[in-house]
Amino acid sequence: METFNIVAGVASILGLFVSFLAFFQARKASVAATAARDAVIMRTLADELELVCARAEQLADFLSHQRFDEATLRVAELVSGLSEMPRRRSPYLDEGDRNSLLTSREQLQSIGDTIQEHRANPIDPSGRNRLIRVAGRVVASLREVSGAVKSKLEAGVAK
Repeated sequence: METFNIVAGVASILGLFVSFLAFFQARKASVAATAARDAVIMRTLADELELVCARAEQLADFLSHQRFDEATLRVAELVSGLSEMPRRRSPYLDEGDRNSLLTSREQLQSIGDTIQEHRANPIDPSGRNRLIRVAGRVVASLREVSGAVKSKLEAGVAK
């Protein structure tokens, strides 16, 4: 009977040890899964920003070629995307980057409002040049945010 108690005690201690090992392995797996999820979200954010940058560049091109109908559609797409992105991706963006995205959204909204105001009569060359300059600043700002996100992604920093 005493042998049984000794074997049972040793088995209990080994079971406790194995349980601790399993716990720590599960913890490491959970941390790795979280890091992988964050990396995927950062990659998706980088891709979304790249698409937004390309669309903003198209907007500048549309404005420079007086294609205001296409510019209006592009402004609507950009404003929509930039309205949602800072909130959805907030944990993965610095406060300055979020503010840059929101500022760009407001500038784009201003471009859209100007185009709408001049639907009946054409925009004069100085007004068009101003819109092109604003669109260029938006592109530069978006590229800066995109570069910051890509830099974090390459460095392996998720937050």
